[in-house]
Amino acid sequence: MIKATKCREPHTTATGAIQTLYRLDPPPRDASDDGEPTTLEYVVVSALPLAFDHGEPETLIFRGNAEGEIISFLGLPGSYRGAADADRAIRNAGWELA
Repeated sequence: MIKATKCREPHTTATGAIQTLYRLDPPPRDASDDGEPTTLEYVVVSALPLAFDHGEPETLIFRGNAEGEIISFLGLPGSYRGAADADRAIRNAGWELA
């Protein structure tokens, strides 16, 4: 099973999103934004208590890098609406919290 390990404590962005960086081990194979095969080693989970576009909480998983930067704003499987909970999104993706 793929394990997701928090790399640092969550931080709050200027927009109010609580972002958490995770490292996936082993990194799963995935398709990049251009459809090319790649591995997914880091993800940033962004939990927003009140989304701007629909007015309810949501938690999104994005491709990230080791510095905690989001490198693609296409939401990955495990993202969901209705709550702001990074650990739940990780479990929704089918990964185990380390």
